[in-house]
Amino acid sequence: VCILWMMGSGVFRSDGQEMLPTPDEDLHVDEVQVTGGGGIGMSVAPGRRRNGIHRHMPTDVSRLARSLRFDVVVSLIETREMRLMGCMALGETVEAEGMVWVHFPIRDKWVPTP
Repeated sequence: VCILWMMGSGVFRSDGQEMLPTPDEDLHVDEVQVTGGGGIGMSVAPGRRRNGIHRHMPTDVSRLARSLRFDVVVSLIETREMRLMGCMALGETVEAEGMVWVHFPIRDKWVPTP
């Protein structure tokens, strides 16, 4: 099983510089392989449209399902952030591609609570 952990922020390189994807680039996913098969990936929100990032959600989500072969997409951003980024259709777009969507919102810069 491959799981994508999606965050609202940009992806940072090891030298600390933020990498802002452009709309014509494939969605970048950093992935860690898990012993026994599968993996966990992290990326900016597919379809994000905010702060200089203007992604195309159907294209991003299709890449996750068809090219990268993810099974589950877990969004960690709050609903209000999803609204601000234009990502309110993420769940239905993910499910239309045959993946499972889990929304586990974590308040920005806070420790998750049960």
